Amino acid sequence: MSQMATFYGHGKLLLSGEYYILNGAVGLAVPSRYGQRMTVQDTVDQTDIQWQSYDSEGGIWFNGRFSTLDLSILEATDQPTAKRLQQILLAIQDLRNNDSFFRKSRLIQTHLEFPGDWGLGSSSTLLATLAQWATIDPYELLERTFGGSGYDLACAIQDRPLLYQRREGRGHSLSVPFVPTFREKLHFVYLNRKQNSREGIRRFREKVQPNSQDFDLISDLSLRMLTARDLPTFQSLLDAHEDFIAAQLDLPKVKDLYFSDFPGAVKSLGAWGGDFVLAAGTESPEFVRSYFLEKGMETVLGFEEMVLG
Repeated sequence: MSQMATFYGHGKLLLSGEYYILNGAVGLAVPSRYGQRMTVQDTVDQTDIQWQSYDSEGGIWFNGRFSTLDLSILEATDQPTAKRLQQILLAIQDLRNNDSFFRKSRLIQTHLEFPGDWGLGSSSTLLATLAQWATIDPYELLERTFGGSGYDLACAIQDRPLLYQRREGRGHSLSVPFVPTFREKLHFVYLNRKQNSREGIRRFREKVQPNSQDFDLISDLSLRMLTARDLPTFQSLLDAHEDFIAAQLDLPKVKDLYFSDFPGAVKSLGAWGGDFVLAAGTESPEFVRSYFLEKGMETVLGFEEMVLG
């Protein structure tokens, strides 16, 4: 085998702007310390592209082979995954103007650093690593495959928190210093329920007819969260964001549903009602961990355990 090339994408969390970020509101997002690594090696004893995907435990969750001639699926342990990969590879080929990029036999391996059901961006980190390898625009690849706002791609390829906004159909990100003085009071809690973000977006588009005032309000909350000087201010901004989205979607807030006795603010992140929440409270980290553990939530990560940069 030839020399190995390695590529990397960071996971993501959207702290503010969910749903509205699709249509131009400013959102505050952070890259996570957990991501996905991809290695590529040319092979001499194969005549196809072999693909192996490893989970965070080191086990193979997908194995497949694709033709170097036309990227047809030759073998796969899971057909939907193979078809999705094939779609991405064909999009890359198209973006490279159908050159001979995929004509070499190769072994491609992807390694997730977080459980796939955490919702930290197994798709966005994959697109980011593939775009690095193929030297193409990751946002163009996103448009032709998964779609979405693109904030997750911005997190995948940057190593600091960022403000993100879509303008004229294009994503714009700005690296920002987001190191709150009260960060030891912020915790990311996994709710043990993987949310389908596409389903959440569909519900939003069915229920909500946003106007410019709504976008301004969300953008303002994002900027104020970024610059909040103290925990009470930050908590009030989280609560205001939750109140607004709950009213728009006609859904109960996650704190009202599950954590009404938590001494602090609890905000949904990303697709509403699942994946991670951000808990901001005055109690000690030990109290916060034991509180959520009693509720059945075993994954509680402090700000500095989760957030990169």
